[in-house]
Amino acid sequence: MDIKLITAIITFITCGLANTYAQYIPKSYRKSNTKLHTIKIKKGDEVLVKRSSLFCDTLIMEDESTLKIPYQAKSFTLYAKYCKIGKQCMISSRGKDGKKQQLPTNLGEPGSNAAHINLYLNIQELGYLTVDATGGNGGSGRLPGIYGAGGHVNLHYYSPLILKVKKHRRPTRSFRDNTVRKPPKGQPTITIKNKVGWMNSRRFDTYLRPPSYTPSHNGPILPVIRTDPMLTNSARVAEQKRRQRKDGNLKINRQAAFISPADVKIQ
Repeated sequence: MDIKLITAIITFITCGLANTYAQYIPKSYRKSNTKLHTIKIKKGDEVLVKRSSLFCDTLIMEDESTLKIPYQAKSFTLYAKYCKIGKQCMISSRGKDGKKQQLPTNLGEPGSNAAHINLYLNIQELGYLTVDATGGNGGSGRLPGIYGAGGHVNLHYYSPLILKVKKHRRPTRSFRDNTVRKPPKGQPTITIKNKVGWMNSRRFDTYLRPPSYTPSHNGPILPVIRTDPMLTNSARVAEQKRRQRKDGNLKINRQAAFISPADVKIQ
């Protein structure tokens, strides 16, 4: 056989094997990860992510854009090799708000828990980003629905910029935790929101009190009006669930070097 022909066959086989190994994806990552070259969300748009993990070379979020995680999800992991985020942007896994009272039971629907968020971002440009993992609000009713739990947020980021990362604080005189994107004050900022949702605790707690109680040591004994024992029993059951729903944990890790895909831990 001609030497040139043999050399050509060997070269073809070698290149084919190289391409095979370059395109190989481990089985554990085939179903859970979505690898995209570029994700660009235009100004004011909202993109719904249906996978539990998202890996991308480039993430561009224009002003007032939103990356939304479905409320049914348990957790979400995002890796971005290059990240450019505009003003008043949001990554949200906020729980679903409960519906109003459901007749004939008069029970408000409970809010759902927020999904946990794990972020691995190499940030080159940043305006103002809100990471919202707040639990859903409880629905209104004779017996209000309970709130949803806040999701855990793990933020790993590398950036040549000086960033301000802070946790959102609810105003003391405000009952509801409305999602408000505050305008930036010049410094690149990331705000984390991962508290429990809102509920009408005052009305709910009246069904947990004994038939009579003393609000203060010297105060009068006031009866608690209950017209439906079923609501009282429902409140006791819901109270057990409410005690398990708490604010999410927050972990912030600023990396000194570039974050690679190998540094990502799927949780």
